[in-house]
Amino acid sequence: EHLSQHNEESKFHNLYAERLFKRYNTLVEAEAPQQVVEDAREKFRDFIAHDNQFDKPRVLNLIQKSGLDTERIILYSRMGLHRSVMQVYIHNLKDYRSAEKYCIDKGRENHKFADDEDTRPTRAELLNILLKLYLQPDHDAKDGASPEFLAESLKHLLGNHTAQYLDPLATLKLIPDHTALDALNTYLEGVLRAAVSRRRTAMVASKLVRAERFQTQVRYLEVKRKSFTIDTKTECAVCRKKIGDSYFSAHPPEDTLHPTKMLLPSAKWVIVHKGCSKKYMELKRAGRGGVSNVLHVR
Repeated sequence: EHLSQHNEESKFHNLYAERLFKRYNTLVEAEAPQQVVEDAREKFRDFIAHDNQFDKPRVLNLIQKSGLDTERIILYSRMGLHRSVMQVYIHNLKDYRSAEKYCIDKGRENHKFADDEDTRPTRAELLNILLKLYLQPDHDAKDGASPEFLAESLKHLLGNHTAQYLDPLATLKLIPDHTALDALNTYLEGVLRAAVSRRRTAMVASKLVRAERFQTQVRYLEVKRKSFTIDTKTECAVCRKKIGDSYFSAHPPEDTLHPTKMLLPSAKWVIVHKGCSKKYMELKRAGRGGVSNVLHVR
């Protein structure tokens, strides 16, 4: 154990894995207390699940006929042999729910971006392997799951995940023509619901885009309406001097000075020097009794 933890050479990790497995086997043959056997198995399982230096095919061959199905699943999964994982779940453990969960947990999202470096298979690809396993069981699996169990597993799969992750047309092509319609009812209903949901979502998204575009156009028109032009001849509405390149304040058209109305007749905005803004505001308060927003620009 010490060498496997402090030495990266594969041979030490292989020896440690073999020793853990042999200890488990010895305890089983000696009919040791159940808790002691389980502790030894858990230690072996934890090692093969997390260690990266041991030879996985070698250890897999060692435990192949030992009945350690959970450990075989771990090794198959780490080696990327997903079909073998599902075969153990279906034909040895008779656990189709865990097989489906494996596809969802181990698979990535079906959509892949150009810069995505995730090399895992998609959920659709894994579920498709499981679907084919139900419809086209291996020849060497005759002593495994019964046809009744496979039919039940297929019905459960079609009623839970296929509509969400798989291409309906590709799935229907795999299903034999003699499959009873009753077995497909839940699946077909799910496919139709998913299609309707996607259509409604697309319609809502389209309307939201149109509304956002309309709001953008309105804001653009408002900004355009509030635009003004200033040139070398523009005068300050308070001191009547040229604005030039000095700081100034531009007041919206409704902020006219009343009753003096000190702005050019052709102006839509009141333009004043920044230094004249205080006097402008005093005059406006005296004339209107209120202060509105002022836009400072250079």
